Amino acid sequence: MAPLAGGEANLGPRASFTRHMVMISNDRLLRIFAYANHEQVRDSIAKLLTRLHKEGKLSTLPGFEHVTPPSDGEFNPRHLPPREDHKPKDLPVGTKVCIVGAGMAGLYSALILDHLGVPYDILEAADRPGGRILTHYFSTRKHDYYDIGAMRFPNIPPMERTYDLFKRTNVPLVTYHLTGPNTPKRYNGITIFPQNGEFPVKGDPFRVSESNGGSVPDDKIDTLSSVLENAFRLLREAIKKGDEEAFEMFKECDDFTVRDYLEQKVTGTQFKLKNACRSYVQERLTLSSATGQFDAAFTEAVMDSVAFDYWEDIEEEWKSVEGGTSLVTEALIDMIRTKPRYNKRVTRMAIDRKAESNDMMLVHTNYDEEPIRYATIINTTTLACLQRVDTDDLELSPTVKIATRTLQYDSSTKVAIKFESPWWITKFGITGGGVANTDLPIRVCVYPSYNIHDNVNNPAILLCTYTWSQDATRIGSLVNLDSPRGEEELKGLMLYNLARLHSNNDNFDEVYAMIKRSYITHHGFDWAMDDYSSGAFAFFGPGQFRSLYPHLVRPAADSRFHIVGEAASANHAWIVGSLESAYRGVWNFLERFHCYDLQEKMVKEFGTIPELEIGEEGFAHLLVLLGMLTPQQLARPEKTVVKEVTG
Repeated sequence: MAPLAGGEANLGPRASFTRHMVMISNDRLLRIFAYANHEQVRDSIAKLLTRLHKEGKLSTLPGFEHVTPPSDGEFNPRHLPPREDHKPKDLPVGTKVCIVGAGMAGLYSALILDHLGVPYDILEAADRPGGRILTHYFSTRKHDYYDIGAMRFPNIPPMERTYDLFKRTNVPLVTYHLTGPNTPKRYNGITIFPQNGEFPVKGDPFRVSESNGGSVPDDKIDTLSSVLENAFRLLREAIKKGDEEAFEMFKECDDFTVRDYLEQKVTGTQFKLKNACRSYVQERLTLSSATGQFDAAFTEAVMDSVAFDYWEDIEEEWKSVEGGTSLVTEALIDMIRTKPRYNKRVTRMAIDRKAESNDMMLVHTNYDEEPIRYATIINTTTLACLQRVDTDDLELSPTVKIATRTLQYDSSTKVAIKFESPWWITKFGITGGGVANTDLPIRVCVYPSYNIHDNVNNPAILLCTYTWSQDATRIGSLVNLDSPRGEEELKGLMLYNLARLHSNNDNFDEVYAMIKRSYITHHGFDWAMDDYSSGAFAFFGPGQFRSLYPHLVRPAADSRFHIVGEAASANHAWIVGSLESAYRGVWNFLERFHCYDLQEKMVKEFGTIPELEIGEEGFAHLLVLLGMLTPQQLARPEKTVVKEVTG
């Protein structure tokens, strides 16, 4: 799912406060991210192999009989046991894969399996495909819609697989404008429209300094940006020095929230007092992000910034799907051979190791009296939905169960209004898309890019609020599942906030009356209230990337169960995360059965992914070998308790 709507002052759920990292070579930054992902997984594998060896078990485990341990007994993450040269095998006769969920990861898995000629079923709990790809159509008229889910995509190398999917599905694309002319900002009751296309960069236009009753010292007002720049200085210098040192810095930073990092790591002449830094953090949060966003892991913020700050010298090119991103889902449904089976909610998944056939995996649904047997399960649901499934007999590790329960998902709420005409264009000259930002409850107002050339006398859609975290929770409390029914309070708040955002006190009544007259209808959606997602996108907290991510990407249940989806990738909140994780799930399925010819066929058609190291010196084969072990084989030996005998 694409991250949140943005602009100059609000670039996304986590990207706005990382814009100062633009000075880092982004190509190098991307290598660091791939390196960090690999090293987290390699570290996890090396530690487990070391433990199994020291317990005297490693050489007795299937697949590890010929592994030669290091002389000191400590496996080096950068020199893991190589992949053995097995003879390619065909899939066992009758092999069938179960894909749980018909979202982007599920449909992409099906697309790959179709190309490989592998049979599958797709079980979808909802009555529609797409998952968090969802477009609401007010009517069949052109441009009479808004994307509830993913809506914009930067055309940069990390998103290459997404654009490859657009090409495969042949969906029409239109330019998406992150910024546009004459978009206002309103904070502390003060509305400012740009003058000559620019906002004031000096002074205190929104009165946040101490002399104006705010919390930021007067002598720090003009240095807010440089404070943030100083916060990223240590990481930037490490990246310039080399991958290994940068990774060590990443590991250290993963323990911090953005707020903690700014408060504890910002030093020097700019902010010597923690209270002053805390005031800066709060004001920066108000002016540039969403309430609660600074509680994300610092590494999560840095990694998310790549999409918004990829190029150093030129502006990124962004696109949206003209007609709504649901067109991608519709095209995929037409392309795949086996269509999803809707209203099939999976209630239990288990492994039957006593099965005489290859179909060892059992899938129970709310519809079938008896479990359905499969050779492999690729689970694409959100972790919240997976938590509701009975997995007691699926041999998931305790760490994976902790991950399904604790990995954070952010909230996201959108409300779009259909007006009689695009008054923001005709009355305020907001003619090129972009966003407006405010501390009012609506927080971010997005001016669509797909309708800027339409007839201004026709009705038009405005995404009047796009909120995240606590802001989304508060707006979401006013959104009903059958929106817009029973939403008079929401409607009133949206219209009033829009009027405040686009006016000053002297013309508020006039603007408010005009906006109310132009209202036709609206629609809102809160992803936290959606039964089939229970959250908008993964939003890792401190330490979660390092401690939980490596376990999520390791198969389980004889390496027949694979967790995929954007949460189990390095690209949270983006479609590309779903696509690359789906690739990993299919690859590891083929690795499990030594189907190397099919892997070659897969690479030829779909390439490779940066977060999975394949081949002899990679780690993908080790993930699969470890995933084939039973809980008993992986368990630590019980300590012998010696009781003192007294007579």
